[in-house]
Amino acid sequence: MQNLDDVGTPFDCEGWSNFCGGESYDIVDDGNDYFFFDLFALDDYWHSIAILDHNMVFRYYCECNECLALGYEGLAEIVDGLVIEIDITLGDVNHDSIINIQDVILIINLVLSNEYQNPADLNSDDIVDVLDIVQLVNIILN
Repeated sequence: MQNLDDVGTPFDCEGWSNFCGGESYDIVDDGNDYFFFDLFALDDYWHSIAILDHNMVFRYYCECNECLALGYEGLAEIVDGLVIEIDITLGDVNHDSIINIQDVILIINLVLSNEYQNPADLNSDDIVDVLDIVQLVNIILN
């Protein structure tokens, strides 16, 4: 969850993606000052919600009354549907649809930099380590 009370640094789409990480989606908490709500509620027009997927493709839009009718559960269902739609192949770290030595090198770099990416966690233990590298090498060799 991101609280945007201090929006001091401008980010483009790529910057936000790098800032927030590639394996999660953010819920924006506008904070107590309602900066974004007020920014888009000009001349008695109310806010709308637009949902973009991981490729920054516009996927869903609703206006105030429709958003209120959907409620949190409805919007969460839409976002969850998009998350499920993103096809993640374990081991395919560079998302080129091929599991090969490039993915091994990327996982080694993740281990050395102590970083985490879901496709690199082949044994699903929430840690990217040498066990994931060994498992990926076995997949490639078999």
